[in-house]
Amino acid sequence: MPFKELAFTLEEYEQRLAKLKQSMEKHNIDTVFITSPVNIYYYSGHPGINAPSGIAVNKDVDGFIAFCMRSEETLLRRTSVAREAYFFGEYGWAAKYAEKKGPYDVITNTLKEKGWLKGNIGVEKWTWYPCHQEFEQLISGFEGVGAKVIDASKAINDVRHIKSPAELLYVRRAAEIADIGMKAAEKAIRPGVTELDVVAEIESAMHHAGGERNASRTMVQSGSRSVMQHCESSQKVINAGDIVDIDFCGVYKRYHADLGRTFCVGKPPESVADAMKKIAGSLKVVQETIKPGMPLSEVTRVSGEYYAKAGIKPWYAEGYTLGISFPPEWVGVYFHAKGYNFDPGVVTNLDHCFCFDKEDVGTCVIETLVMTESGIECLSNVKRDIIYC
Repeated sequence: MPFKELAFTLEEYEQRLAKLKQSMEKHNIDTVFITSPVNIYYYSGHPGINAPSGIAVNKDVDGFIAFCMRSEETLLRRTSVAREAYFFGEYGWAAKYAEKKGPYDVITNTLKEKGWLKGNIGVEKWTWYPCHQEFEQLISGFEGVGAKVIDASKAINDVRHIKSPAELLYVRRAAEIADIGMKAAEKAIRPGVTELDVVAEIESAMHHAGGERNASRTMVQSGSRSVMQHCESSQKVINAGDIVDIDFCGVYKRYHADLGRTFCVGKPPESVADAMKKIAGSLKVVQETIKPGMPLSEVTRVSGEYYAKAGIKPWYAEGYTLGISFPPEWVGVYFHAKGYNFDPGVVTNLDHCFCFDKEDVGTCVIETLVMTESGIECLSNVKRDIIYC
């Protein structure tokens, strides 16, 4: 019998499906068709991202139906808990040009024959996958046979909001890997190396520690480039006196832990050094103030009040939930917005970035936080103040 490469136990996947069906009942949804890689992976174990892929779940039927390209059949069978699957043959997307049935025809006809396109049919609108043109084909196929299509993004994503103990083990391992990467950055940063040299050392260290491909990319910005938040790392040479702003995620079993730190090659501007000492203290205030079950939005409010009293104006001081990610997106579904609480098992980041216009430099301090029964746990052990190289 071929081996199975499952990220979690069969029982864990069964519990996730059971919770999804409860959520579907709550939102009056009869069938969902899941297309985002993160949710396909979460509910089935399948890590494929080759369009078109998806899983269908009916609230009254055990299990789910998986759909994917024939080229990923072995991947699906060996990494997922799917018991029923349909594969698109050799024609794939060329089918519409060869006047043969295309993938979305197969999906629609299969679900119609099984009676799964009756009532409210939920799809994911809060996702970059599939592309708009493909999504329209999916919707038109369902509506063409009389289905009522609604947005089920909330019903599908809410199940992932609170992490299981098994998931939290992966998140903590991802955070350990991120710390290894940041320590590698500290060793690598010196005058004469490029930003990409530092990226290479960070990613090599994380891969050697068992880390996987980072959905967020590794961002190293130095000198005046440090104010360019989220820009690509470049061939720029790091010079003496440069501020170096670094942000990336450690990854384990596709679970991401975000980490951001600021380095300096030599002595930074005094105003930046003073501000960073104050910025480093924000985490303690958040941990002391935010208790289990409080709204996630309180994290942003408390941080904002702290910085206002310190006389510091952040460029960005909020955050978002973390968990499973595939390129090109690492940002979780829920920002620190109203309606979601920081309950035990919730994982989020504390994403605080700053621009010093006069000095023309940018800094960051980014943490991954887990709410436990006793309070907020910060998963990184790397110094929060400026790290001198």
